[in-house]
Amino acid sequence: MVLDVERPGPGHRPVIGAACRITGNEIEYSIVLPRASIAGVGRIASSLIGHDAEVIPAPRTPRAHRLVLGDHSKVQISS
Repeated sequence: MVLDVERPGPGHRPVIGAACRITGNEIEYSIVLPRASIAGVGRIASSLIGHDAEVIPAPRTPRAHRLVLGDHSKVQISS
């Protein structure tokens, strides 16, 4: 089940912390910690978004992944 946070429906809901700003996204099976901001990135699934994190769309060109990862991180990327 997917949840569009602006139009919540029945079913599984993500855990959303206090004072989050979330617009134009679908979120499923995820945890969003307090004060995070997610805007216009489409669908987010099986994710953990940290305190004060910001998720925004990337420019269309050049096409590349930009990562900021902490120690012992693991990332799955579709190519």
